[in-house]
Amino acid sequence: MLLDGQQVTISIKEKDGIIKGSPDALLPVLEITEAQMEQKTPAGQAVPGTEKTVFTGIVKNNIVQIPIHLRPKSEEELKQWQDKISKGKEDGTYTYTFGGANNITNETQKASTAKVILENAQKGNAKNPKIENGKTSSEEEIKKVLVIKNYQAGDTITFKLLKKVPEFLYLHAKAQGQKQHDKKFLNKVGAYFEIGGGKCSCNRDLTINEFKEILKHLRESEKLEINNIWNPQYTSGASPSDTSIASTLDQLNKIMKKYEINSCIRKVYFIAECYHETDRLRSTKEYNNSHTSAYDPYRGRGIIQLTHKEAYERYSFYRNQNTLVTNPDELAKNLDLAFDSAGWYFKQGKLLSVGNSWSPNGTDRQKYNLSNRSYPKSNYDTKFTNTDGSIVKRYGSIDLNLVADNDDIVVISYLINGGNKGLEERKKYVTELKKVPVFICDKNKTQPSSGDWHDPVDHPMSTNFYQNGNFDSTSKIWGLFGDDIRREVSRKHTGLDLFAERGKPIYACVDGTVYNRRWHSGYGNTITIKVKDPQAFMARKRTDYTRKTTREMEKGAGWSESGDLFLFYAHLHSVKDFTFGQEVKCGQQLGTTGRSGVTGGTCAPHLHFEIFCRYAMGSGTSYRINPAYFVNYKFYDEQSESERNAQTNEKNKGKINEVNGAGKLNETNLN
Repeated sequence: MLLDGQQVTISIKEKDGIIKGSPDALLPVLEITEAQMEQKTPAGQAVPGTEKTVFTGIVKNNIVQIPIHLRPKSEEELKQWQDKISKGKEDGTYTYTFGGANNITNETQKASTAKVILENAQKGNAKNPKIENGKTSSEEEIKKVLVIKNYQAGDTITFKLLKKVPEFLYLHAKAQGQKQHDKKFLNKVGAYFEIGGGKCSCNRDLTINEFKEILKHLRESEKLEINNIWNPQYTSGASPSDTSIASTLDQLNKIMKKYEINSCIRKVYFIAECYHETDRLRSTKEYNNSHTSAYDPYRGRGIIQLTHKEAYERYSFYRNQNTLVTNPDELAKNLDLAFDSAGWYFKQGKLLSVGNSWSPNGTDRQKYNLSNRSYPKSNYDTKFTNTDGSIVKRYGSIDLNLVADNDDIVVISYLINGGNKGLEERKKYVTELKKVPVFICDKNKTQPSSGDWHDPVDHPMSTNFYQNGNFDSTSKIWGLFGDDIRREVSRKHTGLDLFAERGKPIYACVDGTVYNRRWHSGYGNTITIKVKDPQAFMARKRTDYTRKTTREMEKGAGWSESGDLFLFYAHLHSVKDFTFGQEVKCGQQLGTTGRSGVTGGTCAPHLHFEIFCRYAMGSGTSYRINPAYFVNYKFYDEQSESERNAQTNEKNKGKINEVNGAGKLNETNLN
C-alpha cells in the first residue's frame, strides 16, 4: 500500500483513434458523482458532469475510484462519436467506374448518384468489383468525391473504404510515491475496454454490466431503481429466496442456453415477456385480483407465470418432481425453478392439441389482428388431469423462439396470455430492449411478419452434409446457388437446399397462383407458384446478404425482373391437391418435405427451392436468382449446436430411399 493517500492522475486513451483520428488519443469524457450514476437526465436539461481528459483521485486500499459517464458533454459530439464507431476506421480505397453518361447538376442528384454507386459497389453490379467482405463505405464518403459535372462512360472516382472494428480504450495513470509511477493499464489484446465492437449477445452469456444496462433501459422510463429487483408491490406477491442481481443473471444465462434462447431477437422477446409477467422483475407470484381465487392454489408463479393445475402437472412431469403439484409455492421461492419453468414454457410449454403445425384460427386472427403465419408443432409425453377428469398423456406445443425469430410481438403475446391483455406494455419493453447495444445485431433482421412474406420452411437453414452423409468444408456450401458450387462433379446448382426432415410443412412465400404440380426427373414431386406481385416481391430482396463462398452467384444468365416470377419447391413427400390457377395466400401450406426424386436415397433430406423468371427445367442457373437473397436462412457458421445436431441425427439414420414420396405425381403439366 505504498501509494495509499497519494494522488493519481488518470487519462482514457483510444487504441486506434476511431473517434479522435489518431492512435493513443486522449478521450474527453464526463466526471460525475456517484449519485449521478443512477440518474437519468431530464428532457431538455444539460447532461450532468464535467468534461475532462485528465482525472485525479486519491488512492485508498490500492484503489482509485472516479465515477465517469463515457460520453462527451455535447449531444452533437456524442452523435458524431456514435457515427464514427458505427462506420469504423478507414481501410483502403475503392475505385468506381461509370458504365455510362451520368450528368450531375445539383446536390440532390449528387446524393441520389452516391446511393446508386454505393449499392453497385456493395453488390458488384454495373461491371464494378464487389467491395471486399468486412468492408463498406457510405453515401457521405462518396458524395465527398463526386462533383457537379457530366460523367462519361469510363470515368472513375475513388472513395474511402471503412471497416467496422471495435473501439478499444485503455487507461494511462501517473502517481508519485517513493518514485514516479507512469503506467498503462488494459492496453493489451484481450484486456482492452471495448465499446461499439459489434459483440452482440448471440450464442453467449450476458455479462453483469450488460444486464445492468438492460435493467437501466427498462426501468428508467418508469422511474424504478435499477438495483431494486424482487421487491413485490403487494403482500400477495412473492420473491425468490435469492434476490441478488448476480444470481438472477446466472439463472437467466443458464436457462437461455438450455432452451435455445440463443440469439439477440430471442433474448429480447424472452426478457420482455419475463419482465412483464413478473411486474418488472418484482414478484414471482401473481398478485390477488378478480380471477386468482378461481385459479388457487395454482395461480401464476415463476418468471413466465405458470397458471392452472394442468400447467403445474405438465411441468412437474417434465422435471420428474411431484412436489411442484403438492407445494406450488416452490415455483415462486426457488430461483432455479422460477427461471427453468419460464424457459420450459417458452420452448415447449404452451398447451396445444397434438398435431404437425399451428396457426391462429380465423376468429382470433381477425379479433386480435394476428398474422397468418404457420408454425411447426412438436408433441410431448405428459400426464395431467383434464377439466373433465380424464387423464391426458400427450400434448402439442410450438417453440416460441420461432415466433421471436419473426419479430411478432402480437402472436407471441397472444400465445402466452391468451389474448391481447398487456400487449402495449409488452411492445414497449421489446422496443426498449432493441435499443440496448448488446442486442443490436445485423444477423437478426427478419422478414416482414405482417403476412406479406413467409419463409418456404420453418426455421430455414442450409444443408451441411452430402447426400451420402459425408461432411467437409465443401459439403457446407453444396446446397447453395451457383454454376461453380459443385465443380468437383462438374454440376451447377440451381436453387437453395434447406434442411428439412421428412413431413415438415412447406409454405407459399407470398400470394400467388398455382402454376404447376407435377413430377420432374431429379426433382421428384414439385409444386410451382406464380407470384402475384413480382414488383413487390423484388422489393423484398435482401441488401444485407453476404455470399458464403466465391463459388456462389447472385443470378444466372437471362434473369429478368420485368416479367413473371415463379417459386419452385422440389423433393416433396406430398403436395396438396391444387388446380391450375388456384389462388394461394402467403403462409398457406402447400405440402410436406421429403426425399422424392433422389435416386438411391439420401442422408441429407431437404427442400430444394428455386426462384425463376421462366419455367425452363434443365437450363441450369439460367433465368434464376439466388433464393438466399430472399430467404433469411442460417448457414453452417450461424447454426446453433442443436441445429447442427438435428442434421447429424438425420444423417446417422443412413441413406433412406423414398424416391416416390407419399405417391408419385403425374409427369405432365397442370395446364
